[in-house]
Amino acid sequence: MRRHTIEVISLVVAAVGATASVFAWPDFRWQVLHDAKYKPEPPVVTRPETLVGGGVVSSTESRTQPRVVVPTAPPVAPPPTPPVVSTEGNAGEWYEIRAMSVQSSSVLPPSRVASYGPEMAVDGKWNTVWVEGADGDGSGDWIELNLRSPTTVCRVGIVNGYGNGPRYYENERVRDAVLTFSNGSWQRIHLTDNNDLQYFDVTPTNTQTVRLAIESVYPGTRWSDAAIGEIRVWGRH
Repeated sequence: MRRHTIEVISLVVAAVGATASVFAWPDFRWQVLHDAKYKPEPPVVTRPETLVGGGVVSSTESRTQPRVVVPTAPPVAPPPTPPVVSTEGNAGEWYEIRAMSVQSSSVLPPSRVASYGPEMAVDGKWNTVWVEGADGDGSGDWIELNLRSPTTVCRVGIVNGYGNGPRYYENERVRDAVLTFSNGSWQRIHLTDNNDLQYFDVTPTNTQTVRLAIESVYPGTRWSDAAIGEIRVWGRH
């Protein structure tokens, strides 16, 4: 009797379990198909790096979420450095010839504020001047540039007088002069009465020295000493 009862109970339990499984399977299947926690991660695709429009695309990308890469602008090259041009033998038509030394027939003694040696006429400053120191109005006095080596001279530039302030008219200025070269040739020039750089083209002459000798002057309102601010010499290619 007890054994029969146990078998009946076992059959009932088995029947109930089977029935429950039939009704529970659709719910479980629906969860598998629709619940996000049962969805696998999207596959990852690996490929070599490529350049797209100047930007770099990563070697690992998701199929479902592609990464947008903004192209980068190409680097800007710095402007070229301008070349350094020498004053002698440069790429231009004219080139300046520098004096190795300079001398003069006389020099005005230095004052409390300045000195007046011949080197002042080749220092590139118009307000520093050579002033002759001989008696009279300076006629016959000279200043001479010594070049590094015999060079063909084609042009001479002169800044007349003592600066561009009141001392310009107080001192004498050169009016007429003679340019003399070491090969014995010479040329007479006439200077205007102003403080600009005045150019004088000369017959191309191969020379070691360039001498300017004063022939006449513009009178000064205060002093009888002739002054010259600058003397410059050029050659030509």
